[in-house]
Amino acid sequence: MTLYEKAKKAIRDEKISGWLFYNFGHRDLLADKILSVSPLMTNSRPWIYLLFAEQDPIKIVHRIEDSILDHLPGKKYVYGNRESLRSILKDFARNKPRVALHYSQNYPQLSFVDHGTVLLLSNIGYEPYPAHNLIQQVLSTLSEAEIELHEQAAKALHSIIHEVWERIRKRFLLKDSPLYEGDIQQWILELFKSKKLITDTPLIVGTGKNTSLPHYLPRGRGQKLQTTQLVQLDIWGKLDTEQGIYADISWVGILASSIPREIEAIFSTIIEARDSAVEYIAKNLQEGKTPSGAAVDMHSESILQKAGFGDYIKHRTGHAIDSQVHGFGVNIDAKEFPDTRLLREGSCFSIEPGLYFADFGMRTEIDVYIKHNKPIISGASPQRTILTL
Repeated sequence: MTLYEKAKKAIRDEKISGWLFYNFGHRDLLADKILSVSPLMTNSRPWIYLLFAEQDPIKIVHRIEDSILDHLPGKKYVYGNRESLRSILKDFARNKPRVALHYSQNYPQLSFVDHGTVLLLSNIGYEPYPAHNLIQQVLSTLSEAEIELHEQAAKALHSIIHEVWERIRKRFLLKDSPLYEGDIQQWILELFKSKKLITDTPLIVGTGKNTSLPHYLPRGRGQKLQTTQLVQLDIWGKLDTEQGIYADISWVGILASSIPREIEAIFSTIIEARDSAVEYIAKNLQEGKTPSGAAVDMHSESILQKAGFGDYIKHRTGHAIDSQVHGFGVNIDAKEFPDTRLLREGSCFSIEPGLYFADFGMRTEIDVYIKHNKPIISGASPQRTILTL
């Protein structure tokens, strides 16, 4: 099923009139993606595509860019100024259609339509409807083939973590030359190339105090690795194909042969919060309940809170994963931008509780997807103990 066909089905499932796609300057990457609009096409004037549940679609384009939607079905209407655009839109608003738009008060990652356009549509008779459920269904509900692509990426990431840690262990124990965060980052990127993985941004390698920064990235060679310090490895990537689906994992190591009791206790609590989140999802699905991302986040965080670590939580428990590492589906989030969408079949997301103190921090991250009404942890066995020398 193409994204276009999935969009038609999503409109019917949501029981609304249609889905109004609007783009200007390619600001809405979701509209371009769903409708297969090439980013190479000039988009200096707004275009609109109205996809209906039960009638033929329409496309509204400016006269100097009137071919931008020619690859899509539907009757074409050409405008030359704002009044003619308003007039065309008004002709299709007679029955006050409820139309999905890419705007939201709750999900900024899905909000692309400007406030002025939302007001314009409301004033001429449309009933704007946030499109977050439709976007989830179209872009972030994985097919079995997409799940397999995610699994392949996840398995590759796990093998990279273990190979990189073995390199760290050997290099550090030999003490023949200093080792820096940036060196490790380069090792990871070289392994990505060998396994035909790609990523969107540099990957996280932090040691010592830098582990207290969840999104720390080394500059240049970064900090030198020192004995007894923690090391946080957070890597994400997908197969270098057009259909690739991301995987995203985090592991913790220590540059010592043994683990201090305090560090071990903190890590054990984070593991409990992580695994309890998966168990919570499984239990709810088994009982015929579909949990929301927000509910899972609250459950996982409650473990950290009960252990007395509430003041050291800096982020949500997880995020959606699809063709983007931070995807368009359900985030495991009750605190930043609470996500009340449900973890339906095909949902894929990270579970990554973390705790961050003044001098160090740590998190463990796994990826989970829903298949046959069960949560499945992808890749290989998740981290259970801190990596050591």
